[in-house]
Amino acid sequence: QIGDFVHSKESWITKQIEKYRMRRQEIAAPNTVWWLGSIKPLMVKSGTKNTAEMCGDVLYLTVKDGTNQAMCDEALEQWMRQQADVIFNEQMTRIFHQVFAAYHLPMPKLHLRKMKTLWGSCSVARQVITFNFYLIKARTPYIDYVVLHELVHFLYPNHSKQFYAFLSNYMPDWKERKLVLDREVVHEL
Repeated sequence: QIGDFVHSKESWITKQIEKYRMRRQEIAAPNTVWWLGSIKPLMVKSGTKNTAEMCGDVLYLTVKDGTNQAMCDEALEQWMRQQADVIFNEQMTRIFHQVFAAYHLPMPKLHLRKMKTLWGSCSVARQVITFNFYLIKARTPYIDYVVLHELVHFLYPNHSKQFYAFLSNYMPDWKERKLVLDREVVHEL
């Protein structure tokens, strides 16, 4: 019975082990940041104003007081939000025009939020898609999956067979992408 129980929870256990492993990497390397699927070195220095710039594989963060962790965290999150807004808008615009141009739908607005359990959500009535801010940690193929998933809701506002058939037609590997996304990207709860 114990073996059967553990086997029935195998997916959840694997997911939790992966989350723990990735969090441990983040803790072990405090001067790093998760960015588009990889860990980037973070260089912090004091300066006259808060700025951030990705040069090669290194993120350079300048803060008024580089020793103030709260100030550094705030400046980093502000930069990541700005970048997420640009990247998610680019991905959404590209996919929207590739897939949905023939349907004459209006382009939805994009919002960002920290969410604990969802990668994205949409309000068809308000023409808004909300993406989880932490999705910026994922590689672009996984961001594309979430973008396409939410856009499909503007044609099928549910999770019907038609919804999944449409999704599968344009992204046959969506299940694998979802699985990897849920395993690899860590939510900061």
